[in-house]
Amino acid sequence: MFNKLFSGAVAFSILLATMSTETMAAQNGTINVTGLITSPTCQIDVNGSTNATLVLPTIRTDDLPAKGKWAGKNAFTVNVTNCSDVSPDALNIAIIRPAGESDVSNIPVSGTAKNVAFRLANSGAGFLSFDANTVIKPITLTNGKGALPLDVWYYAKEMPISAGTLSAIITFELRYK
Repeated sequence: MFNKLFSGAVAFSILLATMSTETMAAQNGTINVTGLITSPTCQIDVNGSTNATLVLPTIRTDDLPAKGKWAGKNAFTVNVTNCSDVSPDALNIAIIRPAGESDVSNIPVSGTAKNVAFRLANSGAGFLSFDANTVIKPITLTNGKGALPLDVWYYAKEMPISAGTLSAIITFELRYK
């Protein structure tokens, strides 16, 4: 009987050792692999330059003879390129003016000239109207490119106009729909 008990204990010990090895071998680990592939970001420029300077023609004070008159147009184009992965109608251009002007169409200026502002217009159409200092213009893409032709003008806010310098900073942003 001792032999049977001893051989049973040995068999039980071997079984426990085997189970212990299997339990240790059953521990698993994982590796989480991630990545990101992006498409190129659309590029924006004004007349071919990322940070453009538009110089309006020099005008005389009598070129703005009354309040509400405009003169001295400079035409320019906001270009969008490198948008190959963007749907043709999925892009807007936000035009942002500085704060400080109560008239929704005027762009506030700094400088020594008085009673004058700048105004932006759709080429061949009316002046842009800013809502909370921003205008959103849709742009249609063809083969990953699009263009928004605009004009900038001097605008007589009040009379009399005084001669001097004017400058303003206008920001353009791409906004995806």
